[in-house]
Amino acid sequence: MMMMMIVLYCTAVGTLAEGEQVVGLTTLGDELYVLRAKDRDQIEIYEAASNNNNDSSSSSYGLVRCNSVPDCRGVQDMTSCAHFLCLYVADHVAECIHRLDVGTHGTDVGPNEPFYTVLIF
Repeated sequence: MMMMMIVLYCTAVGTLAEGEQVVGLTTLGDELYVLRAKDRDQIEIYEAASNNNNDSSSSSYGLVRCNSVPDCRGVQDMTSCAHFLCLYVADHVAECIHRLDVGTHGTDVGPNEPFYTVLIF
């Protein structure tokens, strides 16, 4: 059996408001999408606001809005696609992937077998 380990080192550039457990993070354009494990308004959308100190590594994020994932029964992970301008949210209870076009309502894309995370290459 082959095993691969990837270790990422990150530096925190800000904090989010307290709330339910964060189960997914992704970016699309200048917005940060935060997926929280709750029944409604699962996706919090933050807009990046650059600081004026010419330090490109430092940004702050302000909450812009919250969106619910239609017909979602259990969020597990999320990713984004810049080509199609959409989010993909994994629902481990309904065993499907919810596709949410940015600014519109979502549709479901169902896999044929269980999944644990969502990645787009």
